Amino acid sequence: MLYHVIYISKAVTPLSGESLSHLLQQSRRWNESVGISGMLLYVERHMMSQITGRFMQVIEGDESEIKPLFERIKTDPRHHQIMPLQIGHIGQRSFKDWVMGFKVMGWQDYMDHPGYLDMDELFSDNEITLSSGVALNFMKTFYAM
Repeated sequence: MLYHVIYISKAVTPLSGESLSHLLQQSRRWNESVGISGMLLYVERHMMSQITGRFMQVIEGDESEIKPLFERIKTDPRHHQIMPLQIGHIGQRSFKDWVMGFKVMGWQDYMDHPGYLDMDELFSDNEITLSSGVALNFMKTFYAM
């Protein structure tokens, strides 16, 4: 059965272009070998001489591959505060042509993007619940480009 996970997380330290490229190469190689598709978004924010990074990712594929992959993702030392936004069975893939789509954005471009989700607000308010499909629809805007 097809299954997906959409989550956000905070980078422990900002990732360089080289680190992101390495992460992407590893992900694409693995995903292609086991039939996983998806999208990874990395957003960098500059606040008062401090740089922070945020991730949002969708992974989709066979449930038997996605569940263990998400468990490994949760233990990756490059990020923390992993917050699932949507998890469950899906009828079809949303990123079928991408073993791992990828986009890096600055915070302002991210905030100006259609369907913007305030990740920092999601991290700080445990009472917030997203309507079904909001996170997926946001990520699909990159696929449509």
